[in-house]
Formats: sequence, structure tokens, C-alpha cells
Amino acid sequence: MYKLDSWKVIIERFQKRLTSWKAKNLSMGGRLTLIKSVLGNLPTYFLSIFRAPIGVVDILERIRRRFFWGFKEDTKGVSWIKWSDILSSKDQGGLGIGSIRAKNLSLIGKWHWRFLNEGEAPWCKVVKAIYGSDGVGVWKKTFAWWQIPWRSPSISIKDMVVDSKTFLNNKWKNKIFHGVCLVAMWAIWRWRNNIVHAYAEDRPKIRDVDVFPSIQSLSLLWISNRCPRIEFDWSRWVSSPGASFESASGLYFLS
Repeated sequence: MYKLDSWKVIIERFQKRLTSWKAKNLSMGGRLTLIKSVLGNLPTYFLSIFRAPIGVVDILERIRRRFFWGFKEDTKGVSWIKWSDILSSKDQGGLGIGSIRAKNLSLIGKWHWRFLNEGEAPWCKVVKAIYGSDGVGVWKKTFAWWQIPWRSPSISIKDMVVDSKTFLNNKWKNKIFHGVCLVAMWAIWRWRNNIVHAYAEDRPKIRDVDVFPSIQSLSLLWISNRCPRIEFDWSRWVSSPGASFESASGLYFLS
């Protein structure tokens, strides 16, 4: 959900509901009401599960802003008041619309609150098995294996992979670690499916399975095929996976 294409559904719905002809036929109070209803109904599912990229938030806010002022498509107009002031609460002199970014973060925060208060719910157990109740989970083990500091689970995996470049300081290590993360996601997905499709009496046993060793073995199988000129040693791979990529010599990535 970090690509603009993934949010096209929401953007198109916004554009369809907040069109210029409706702005022309509505008073400013009517436009304000429609803006609030669109924000409250259309994107709630997406915003409660995924953190919207800044670019998507800017596009949605631009659509709302232009509709509020009654601008026609592809025409410029004058905004007499800053949009951030209009978004603010009525106590602060605004119209109480609320920003999309604030709504996004508050909905995600609601899930964090439920996670802390519904620890025995099935979905909480799955999340804890992957991330751990205190951050000790599959991803933290994977990052510790590569000697990369672990950040909060509230930070996206994509952000952590990008930040890992600071610690790996080697483009070959970055390539390999990115592949290891893809293997980890696939292993977690397979483990999750095994739980979902298992009989009820077998699920606790499957849920307790440690996925991390399979990530190590599968990622070694992957990198062995991607770098056929390197002879990998299992014990060295498990203890220090990045040691084989201190230099580019001998590496041969398939395009």
C-alpha cells in the first residue's frame, strides 16, 4: 500500500463524489457537509489498516480543498483562508473538518489500543507470533541476525528495509537483505495459511512453530541460486550472513 496505484480506488471515489458540478450547485454549507460525509465513509477501511503515503494524502486534500472553494477542473482560484486553518477544530477557529493524516493515524492508533486490551483475541495471537508482544518476533530475529537495530513494529517493514542501508553500507548486502525480507514475508504468509486451514485442535501447535529457521534455510537456497559463483557455508550463513558480501568479487546476480 505504498504505491499510488494501490490507492487509486479511494482517489477515484473521492473525485466521483466531490465533482465540480456538485460544487457549483451546492452552497458552501452543503459542500462542507458533503466533504465531512465523504471523509467519514469512503476511506475508513483503508485508513484504519494502512498508513497512507504523503503523496496520497496530498492528492485527497487537494480534491477536498478545490471542492470546498468551488473551483472548476483544471482551473486556478483564490483560497482566501489557509486549508490547514479550515481543517482545524471549531474551538481553534476552523470548521472542524479534520485532516486525512490525523484520521489515518487515529484509526491506526485504535488498533494499537485494541491490541493492548484484547490480548487473548485470535488476531492478537497471530500478530504476537509474528512481531511479538514486546517486539520479539520473526522480524526482530531477522534483523538481529543481520545485526541491524530493530525499530518499533508500528514502523512499516518497507521503512525498516530502507533504513537498513545505513547499517549495511554495502550495496550487495542491501540486495541480499532485501531478498531475505521477501523470503520472510513468504514464510510468514505460508505459516499464516497453515493456521487458517488447519483443524481447530491443530492450530495451537502450528501457531507455536518457530518460522525463523525456515527463513534462514530458504533464504540460503535463494541466494545460492542467485549467486552461483559463491560457495556458501551453512554455519557461516547462520552466524554472519553478511560476511560473504564484503566485496563485489565473485557475485553474479541473475537479471
